[in-house]
Amino acid sequence: MKSIRKYFQRQLLFAIMLGVVIYSLLLGAYLLLQDYSTLLMNSRIIFGGLNTIYTSGTLDDAIIELITKYIPENKFAELKAQQNRTGLEAEGRRVSALLQEMRNQHLQRVVILIEFENLFIFILLFIIVFLFSNTYRFVKKSLVFTQNTLLYFNQALFNRHTLKEIRNDSIPYQEMQEFGNFFTNTMDMIEIIQELQSMDLSFSIEAFIDRFGSVFCSDKYQNLIPCDRFSLALYNNNQNTLVAFHATVRGNRPVFLNKGFTQSLHDTSLKTIVDRRLPYRIINNLQEKNSLSAQLLLKEGISSNLTIPIIVNQRLLGFIFFAHSQPNMYTDDMGNVALLVASILNSRIFYSYALQTSLALFGDGIVNIVEFKDDETADHTRRVSLYASLIAEVLQGQGKITPQKTEEIRFFAPLHDLGKIAIPDSILLKPGKLTDEEWAIMKQHPVIGGKLLKNANDQFINQLGFGMLHTAYNIVMDHHEWWNGTGYPQGKQGMDISLEGQIVAIADVFDALTTKRPYKEAFPIDQALHMLQLQAGTHFNPELIDIFIEKRPHIVQIYQNYYVLG
Repeated sequence: MKSIRKYFQRQLLFAIMLGVVIYSLLLGAYLLLQDYSTLLMNSRIIFGGLNTIYTSGTLDDAIIELITKYIPENKFAELKAQQNRTGLEAEGRRVSALLQEMRNQHLQRVVILIEFENLFIFILLFIIVFLFSNTYRFVKKSLVFTQNTLLYFNQALFNRHTLKEIRNDSIPYQEMQEFGNFFTNTMDMIEIIQELQSMDLSFSIEAFIDRFGSVFCSDKYQNLIPCDRFSLALYNNNQNTLVAFHATVRGNRPVFLNKGFTQSLHDTSLKTIVDRRLPYRIINNLQEKNSLSAQLLLKEGISSNLTIPIIVNQRLLGFIFFAHSQPNMYTDDMGNVALLVASILNSRIFYSYALQTSLALFGDGIVNIVEFKDDETADHTRRVSLYASLIAEVLQGQGKITPQKTEEIRFFAPLHDLGKIAIPDSILLKPGKLTDEEWAIMKQHPVIGGKLLKNANDQFINQLGFGMLHTAYNIVMDHHEWWNGTGYPQGKQGMDISLEGQIVAIADVFDALTTKRPYKEAFPIDQALHMLQLQAGTHFNPELIDIFIEKRPHIVQIYQNYYVLG
């Protein structure tokens, strides 16, 4: 593509060359006319001097010297010395003819030069017209292109339409393309900012990172910040460590630096960002780094990295990372773009983090109330949460639920028996089998818990404009519903039962089977899994049972880590 800079450089060079040629021609014409004028004047003097030969029979020495200047091979001096008047007259006629011919030739050269200059002036005028026409077309195209670009800008900005990338083969100059790319990038930034600002604040951080990462790792915004991997690490102030929190990758790229990976801040080069208060850090070749995190990224195929600290209220919250498979992908311009994005991300991540933490504390507070009445509940709720998370994570990997839903299941699974806080202790803590009347009261705990959560969720809606306890409500209401419709409290069946309710139902029953109670012994893990398998299609969703059984190694680990009773 042609460049305006190069175009005008060529124009300037052409103008200089044209000026040199014009100057040379004018100088030549001037000198030629001067020479002709001198010849004309001197020839008149010579002709006047030659007349003295006929009047006085001699010739002045000054005239002879002037003649010699034009016709060196003359015989006037010799003939004058011989006083040969006849010879002087003959030589005078010969010299007169030569001078006249010389004047005619000189005049002819002047005429030719004038004609050539006229032709050159015509050509020059043609070139000027051509350049003017070309410049006019350039200005016209520039104005049309600028007008279209501004129309695109206006359309995208005020009508909220998607801006199409400005690339047109008819654009004649590189600078126009760069101008269009600038507008494209600007509109991309506006779209990203609008998308960030429109994201639901009730999203979990994982869902937020997934949604934002899927945007930035798409083909659409690769011209702004190239990204094959977008991730977040949170800072633990108490332990001075960084914990990998979540990552979104482009395509089917494997992830080796997984959630939960922990590294001391002092063991990473990120400490330099904090100590020097750097706005961002660029590593264009991870091969040069020896940290364990760098080695894991290299194993994923990542070669370059752009890091921005998340600082809210002068407190380090963590870091966001843009990473790419190719080395030398990031520049300071991209760093500045990332800073603009981070300025919005910081508050959004902090808000989501604070909201998520508040929900967790809310859940823990409710669970603590239930645990206060029944010590066995504490470890039971933790295990149910972890067992339910195993199923949810598989479904998330299959794309059947979102990361947000997975986190909500993990957060709210411990609340499944929330309604038991309203069950009399005489029934809740009874060591033996419940009577029919007592069992009828016990079966009310899902409804009681559901009412409590519905009231709390309504308060969230009134205060924040959105609810956050829908998943918790479904878990509490549906964790005793059976696949064949024989459960309680509503007798739901099949997919009428919420997915989160189906998941927690499996986790709750499995933990009940493998836990010792006053009225029964604990079943071994394999026997409990077999019992669940027998109830697939009657009490439980068969697909979820298969997923849970496949997670046996993780189930054993959870059981060993958290089973302390019995």
